[in-house]
Amino acid sequence: MLEALPELDRAVDGYVFSTWAKADPEAVAGWIATRLEQGEKVPLEDKGIPAELATSRPEFTANWLLTLPDAEVQAKAAGILVSNWAAFDPAAARGWIDSLPPGPLRDSAGSGLTETTPGKDPFDPFR
Repeated sequence: MLEALPELDRAVDGYVFSTWAKADPEAVAGWIATRLEQGEKVPLEDKGIPAELATSRPEFTANWLLTLPDAEVQAKAAGILVSNWAAFDPAAARGWIDSLPPGPLRDSAGSGLTETTPGKDPFDPFR
């Protein structure tokens, strides 16, 4: 519908994203990626967007984040993804973090795990 009526793009907010992500996470992810590629600002900092994608399709969301063109947006979304994903599947969230190369993305994802499990160092080898 948004492709047919592009003037509605400005009406898409966190609530719309959240509801849309429950129904069709692939479509919302595609819409976000297209807007980012066009240089538009998408409110991924709104925790509802990656959080909803994390609960509906965490593995898809984790892989999709790696394709985003903006490293800063990737890192912010990764922290939110992991903090939500780890709440219901900490082993899978940990596995994804461990698969990431050292750097800002992995650090942000690790901080998301720390938010879910306060007091634990996400990179402690004796966890």
